[in-house]
Amino acid sequence: MPPNPENTTLFAAATSDTAPVVEVMERLAEAQIIELSVNGDIDRHYDTPQAAIIPKGKQILSLKDLVDEYRPEPERIKATAALLDLDSLIAYTRRFAQPSTAIFADTLAASPSLLVMIDYHHHTPDADRSGELPSRCTHKAGYNFPVTAQWKAWVKATELSLDPRTMFDQESFAHFLEDRARDIENPPLDWMHVDADTVAEVTAALNLHDDKAPRDEEGNYLDTDLPAIQTDADEEDDRYLPRSALYKLRDLRFGSANLLMKLAQGISLTVGQKFEQKFNTKTGARTLNFEDASEARVQNRKVTVPDYFFIYVPIFENDRPHLLPVRLFYRASGGKVLWGVELVEPAQMIRRAATKAAELVAQQTGKPLFLGRPGTNA
Repeated sequence: MPPNPENTTLFAAATSDTAPVVEVMERLAEAQIIELSVNGDIDRHYDTPQAAIIPKGKQILSLKDLVDEYRPEPERIKATAALLDLDSLIAYTRRFAQPSTAIFADTLAASPSLLVMIDYHHHTPDADRSGELPSRCTHKAGYNFPVTAQWKAWVKATELSLDPRTMFDQESFAHFLEDRARDIENPPLDWMHVDADTVAEVTAALNLHDDKAPRDEEGNYLDTDLPAIQTDADEEDDRYLPRSALYKLRDLRFGSANLLMKLAQGISLTVGQKFEQKFNTKTGARTLNFEDASEARVQNRKVTVPDYFFIYVPIFENDRPHLLPVRLFYRASGGKVLWGVELVEPAQMIRRAATKAAELVAQQTGKPLFLGRPGTNA
């Protein structure tokens, strides 16, 4: 059937009007090849890289991954190194350190850790940048403090001792002390000959501190000017006398390694109580005294069970040993003696040891130390 002249005319007109649109649509539907400029970073042996623009979805996509494929080396380091000891962490930090490198120590966590931010945000006095040059923070070095087998053994013994049902009987106590004999340290003969850091650690763990009393310029306590109290010869003088932390430390009873081994071999315990009542005819005062008359004997010789003893062990692997106080106690139950040992303030000991280690890393690397964790974007 021959075409209608009117329809033919209309079709031709429509084709003529839509031709530019059709041409544009065809051009947009085709994939386009473009050359990528990488500012001269491409090796001369390679041709200029090309990329194809696909019209599907008409999305805007980043070309960074395409450009990075042709770089002779990565644009920046993206890595978190996990170091196994402090010496390696120090060496790694020295090798890659930048002016902006910073150290973060999380010492309050149950498992403390160190994190060195190699490319941390850089501080600058430039007022136009608000004093900071932000960084990607993609290069890090971490260290998780691994505790030693010695520390784990004493922590476990503490947990057992704090439950009356799992305290050590005489046999298990003997075996435990025999296994840990190398950890036990004799108390110092004179605390004045012990280094200041060790004294500070021990007194802090035992919560011993100097009395807040007035002192002279040389640090000696001044007279308190308390009135004299008249007492009978058999009564204690309860006047306040200021004491230093070191004096209080000397006043505690610490057991030697030899005494502990004797206690482990066997103890004869006599449990008793003593009650005494006094009456002062001059003043009419009545006094009641209650005394624990329990007596401990080893090989038929009376002994005083010490309040504490020391162990000398490292808390963390590859760390220096620490002089750590341990509380010793016993109970009479069912005709037998039960023993208990308790690390004094273990959480505080871990925190102090981790802080000391972090300070050592900062000192050896010359980088600032911050107690805490970096921001979430780092």
